[in-house]
Order: sequence, then C-alpha cells, then structure tokens
Amino acid sequence: MHDYNSSELMKIEYVITAAEQFMDPEESRCRSTFSLWRLLFLAALLLFSRLPATQAQQIQAVDIGLQGTCKVGCWTRVRIDLQGGSSNKKVRVDIDAADSDGVTARFEGDTYVTLEPDRTFRLEQYVKLGRLVDLLEIRLVDKDGNQVDKLTTPLPTVSTSTQPRIVSLFGDIGLKRWVGRQQFDDDQRPIIVAIASATDLPHDARGWDGVERVSLATADNSWQKITTDQWDALEQWLLHGGELVLLAGKNGQIVSRHDRLSRWLPGPIIAVETIRENPALEDYSSSDSPLPPIEVSRLERVDGLVEVRFGSRDRSSGPAVVHRSFGFGTIRFCGIDVDQDPMASWTARGRLVEQMLGLRRSDWKNSNVGNRSLVYGYTEMSGQLRSALDDFQGDEDEQGVKVFPVSLIIGSLVVYVLLIGPFDFFFLQRFVGRMEWTWVSFPILFIGACTTILFVNSWRLGGKETRLNQVDVVDVDLSEGTVRGTTWANLFTAQSNLFDLSASMQIGVNNCQVTEQSLLWQGLPGQGFGSFQSRVSAPWSDRHYTIRSKQGRLVVNDLPIPATSSRSLIAQWRGTVDEPPLSELKEDSFSVLTGVVTNPLKVTLVRPMLVHRQTIYRLGERLRPGQRISVRNQPRRDLEWELTRRRTYSAEHTSYTTTKWDPHERDIPRIVEVMLLHQAAGGSDYTKLNQRYQGEIDLTAQLKLGRAILWGEVETPALQLTVNNKNATSNAEKHWTFYRVLIPVQSANSGTSVEER
Repeated sequence: MHDYNSSELMKIEYVITAAEQFMDPEESRCRSTFSLWRLLFLAALLLFSRLPATQAQQIQAVDIGLQGTCKVGCWTRVRIDLQGGSSNKKVRVDIDAADSDGVTARFEGDTYVTLEPDRTFRLEQYVKLGRLVDLLEIRLVDKDGNQVDKLTTPLPTVSTSTQPRIVSLFGDIGLKRWVGRQQFDDDQRPIIVAIASATDLPHDARGWDGVERVSLATADNSWQKITTDQWDALEQWLLHGGELVLLAGKNGQIVSRHDRLSRWLPGPIIAVETIRENPALEDYSSSDSPLPPIEVSRLERVDGLVEVRFGSRDRSSGPAVVHRSFGFGTIRFCGIDVDQDPMASWTARGRLVEQMLGLRRSDWKNSNVGNRSLVYGYTEMSGQLRSALDDFQGDEDEQGVKVFPVSLIIGSLVVYVLLIGPFDFFFLQRFVGRMEWTWVSFPILFIGACTTILFVNSWRLGGKETRLNQVDVVDVDLSEGTVRGTTWANLFTAQSNLFDLSASMQIGVNNCQVTEQSLLWQGLPGQGFGSFQSRVSAPWSDRHYTIRSKQGRLVVNDLPIPATSSRSLIAQWRGTVDEPPLSELKEDSFSVLTGVVTNPLKVTLVRPMLVHRQTIYRLGERLRPGQRISVRNQPRRDLEWELTRRRTYSAEHTSYTTTKWDPHERDIPRIVEVMLLHQAAGGSDYTKLNQRYQGEIDLTAQLKLGRAILWGEVETPALQLTVNNKNATSNAEKHWTFYRVLIPVQSANSGTSVEER
C-alpha cells in the first residue's frame, strides 16, 4: 500500500482548491455539486495511485533462447533485464508458457532478488516450450505474492522438436553455407546458431538442451572469456549426451594448458607445426583440389578413434581428426583451424565439415517416416513408447480399463434409437393400445439407458481412480563417474481432478549423489492431438498449473487432468559417482572381449547382457551386486540380428529373414530395447520412425568407439512418483526399470583405451 506523506496531501489539496476557484461561491447548488465531484475526484486519485500500472515499468528487456532461436519440447533460456524501483523490494520472476496440450504451465522462480533503486539486474530463467506459436507471459512477483510488473512477449524463431540445431562458437566453419546448398524436408532443415561473444553462452546446462552439436573454434581468443559456470554448463551438456567438435590449430598449446579444454583433448598437444602435404585429409574430404600448407596441432598418446591423419596416408603421421567418448557424449578433436585461412578458402572445406560433424547420414536430409504421423499419431520412437504407456487395459491377473471398439458404440446408439422409436411405437400400439402411454415408456427407456451407461462406464474403468504406467532407464558411466536417469510415465484418472506431483530417487548405484532433478510434461513430436504442432488452438483447460523448485527438485502443483484421460510425464535426473570401479575388460585383435565383468551396482540385474561393438554376450539369468563373471565362452550373438530378430530359415543356414518392425508394437521392453540402440538396429530404415527427439538416449555411438555396455532389467523402481501425497509407483499397473553401465575397454596390445585398428 502507498502511504501519502504531508507534501503529497498538500499537492492533492492544491489541485482541489485550484478547481474551486472556477466555481461561483454564491451558487450553493453548484457548490454542493462540486463537493460531490471533489469527493469522487479524491477517491479516484487514491484508487489509481495504488494500482501497479502507475508504477514505472521494471521489466526492461527480454531475450529468449540462443541468439533468438529456441526449440519446442526443450528447455529454453529466458534472460530478463530488471530496473530497480524506488524501494529495495524483493521479487521473483514467474513465466507462463503453454505445454504440448496448450494448457498454461507457470514456471515459478526459485530465487528472490532485491531491486535496489537505480540499478539494472539480469536474471536467467528456464522454461519448456510446448507449442511452435505462442506467447510468454513474464510476471514480477514480490514475497507476498503480489504482482509488481507483467510483460507479454511473442516467441522468436521456434524450430520443431526434430530439427537439428548446431551451435558454432567463436568461428564460422561454413555451416550456414552448407545448409543452404542442401535439400531438406521443411521440418528437418538444421538451425545454425553462431555465437561470437562469451556473454551469450548459457550459465546452466538446460540452455544447451535441444542442441545437436557444438563446434568450438579456438583461433579467436574470445573463448578465453568464458566464465567457470559457463564452462560447467557446457561440460554437463557434453557429459550427458552432447556432441562437441573442438578445433585447435595455431593455439593448440594454449588449449593444452587450459584447465578445462585439456580434459577434453584425446591426448596432450606436444607441438604446433606446418604440414605442407595432406593427401589423407584430401581423401577424407573427397576433394580433388590440393590443400595448402596449414598450421596444425600435433597430438601424442591418443585415447580415441583416429579418423584421419596429417601428411601421408600411413600411420606415422600425427592424427588430424580424433573421435573420443566423454561421459555419455562424444568429442571430435580437429587439429586444424577450419574457420581460418587457408582452410576457410579451401573449396572442399564444406565436405570436410560435413564429414567431421557426421552430416552425411541420409536421415539428416530425407525423412523415412513419410506421413506416419497421420497413420500412427507419431513419427518418433518416443511417440511409440508414449502410446504404449497409454495402454491401461491390464492383463489376465488384474482388471484394467476396457476400450470399446467404435462399432460397438455405434451399434449401441442404433439399438437405443430403435428402442425409443419403432419398438416403443409397436409395443404401445399392439400390447397397450394407448399411445399416450409413451409419456411413461419414453422416460423409462431414457432412464434405463442412462443407468446402463453409468454402470458400464464404472465397470469399464475397473473401479480405480488413478492408474500409472512407468519406465525407468538409468545410465552409469564408469570413466567419468557420471549417472543420469530418465523416467517416462503415463498417469490416468477416472475423474476430473487436480494433481500434485513430485518424484524421489531410489538409485541402485553405490555412492551416487543426485545433483539435478526435474519432473515435467512429456510432449509428442508431430501434428496429432496433444503434439507440439497440433492445430487445436483452444486448450481443454483455462486454468494454469505451477512448476516450482522444492529442495532442489522440480514439483508440479494443480495439474489438471480431465475425466477418463491421461497425461504423459517425464522425469530426468543427473548425478555423480565417487570412486567408480576399474574396468577389467580387454579386446583382442579380433574385437572379441576377454576378461571379467563385475556388476558395480547394488541391485541385481535380470537377464544381463554385455554389448560391445556388434556383439551381444549373454551372461545368464541374474547378476547379483558385486558378482564377477568371465566373458570368455559366454553365448554370443550379432547385435543387429538380435535387435531386428533376424532368423535363419533354411537347413543350410544360408537364408534369413528380419522381423519387420511393428509401429503398433505395445511390448514395452521390446520398444525400449530398440530405442536405446536405435542406430545399431538400423535406425529409421528399420523402424520407419525417427529417434531425434531425446536422441541422446541412444548409446550406439559409444559402441562404435569401442566401449562396452552392461545391460539388464531391475525389479525395483529407480524413481518413486508421488501423486497427491500417495506413492503411485508402488501401485503402478505396469513398471519396468533398465540399467546400463558404460564400461571402458582396454586394448590387449597397448593397455590403453581402444584406438583405430
């Protein structure tokens, strides 16, 4: 409330006195009328002076996304510039954004800042966008919940959830030119984001969400202005599935001494030298034009896959492009400044960049899914998983939600129309003889039909208010001590209600410390109902729900779900492991694993298997915590054959057939199996579905780099979902938990991590 001081009251009285001078003091009627207007004027003045609209605007500017680009279905950075007012008021920022169903989700700020007078503040907050075209409403709220200021702003360029987004840092490597020369489907054209200033980098790993690849050039010293928290954000994105291309030419030794970049290098840089002939690089770039002499960084003791070398084609020259793993992500090191001359002027630079960034894959340019969104309702493997989780029909042991075919519903309507029409007419005419009795028979038929519908609907819902289907996937990296978890869940309700949701982890990993956790809605790529590109403009609910941080965890309050429907949810968390165990696996010259594998978890793996390159090693029925088992003489099978269910059908075993992928598949373990190694199964050529949205869950790239994956199912959940203060996971209709452990493999020849053979 605004308290008027004596000077303000004097000013108000002065305005009123000045107005009285225009009145005739002899006219009492005018004087009484003026007294009334005086009271009204004073009341209006007091009223409007208390409205927030009369205060100076405190939200000065808003910057959304990375360089004005953002991606639907992903976390998006929102930077807000605030101007201090006349008092030291503490405020937080709330942001309203539509989810994939068009319902407003309010992302509540978790920190308060003091708006000191005559000072400008910048806040960085994150929201998840659910629609391609929509508005953001930014609210400034004080500690009492009062709105201080509000700003509604349109979204900038929003790409689809399946469009690749590549960020180029501190150097132009020709990506925009490459994209301009290629032909893409409209919703698959890559978005290229160029950032030249360190101040534009996110301070939180969520700011990199939805980024396919990042190229980091080091010839320009701008990268040295990156702050510690910005490095942390980029590294967290990389550790949990990002792909980085690191360019280090003339500044290679400076890069090698940097405390952060030195950890990302595949080996120490021992020198910067000039290479005059590079036939191997020319072959790598499919170029007929010679490469001019260039300054390069020379590595030694390389840990990773050498894709191409400098100088001659033999192995005696230094590695030029090295591909290595880093957590669940990958790093490609290139010892050339691709953004600088003479490389910038080389006619084959585009093909070199295309090869380095893995842009030659056919699924980047042409979609194999066609119009499957219209047929199945989804074009992504995540969409098929969501559809399967929406099956609440139960099994033989438990009654689930019955789904009636459309033909039965139409037939029931026809029977009802016949009953109240021809049947009622002939019954009254032949057996009653008095047609006016239809005033009795029609209500009886109507009430009977309504009672039947209510009874059948209650029986169809199975007598339970809420139902839950849930899948947990936990990944553990033994090299970097990194843990991540993803939970997909569908929550069904028989009655319309508001739900409070929270999640807590029960991780089967020793010495694991959770550092980040979120719980949000799960969107659907495509154009169907409830998808990101849905054409349904009006939301089914006009009320908002709140997403807030509570003790470092995101919780959802007042989520509306209409009767006999469900909502898809996703929970993601990140953690670290202290002192990860050492690997005892080795690879011989024939890429066959030897040694011993140990279950490093504190949970038992059911039907465990070890995956390495193109081979699956079956390890029996159960692998207990700490149990050791020799890989030698274990049953082996080709990975692609296993994923595609390929079988021989001739007596000579010379003919085989692949089990065709069923886009209507509802077997959750089967869907998850293909999702988690989608590229190894043949990608969209096999499933006819993409794995671009949330594609970081696919660890095929780690297999190609020589690492092994210990994989198995666990009987206990890794995440407990609480719904309205009740443990919903323990009473879930269906629940699956899968653990994957990334294990480094040693080369039997060198004793180091596997290199190119």
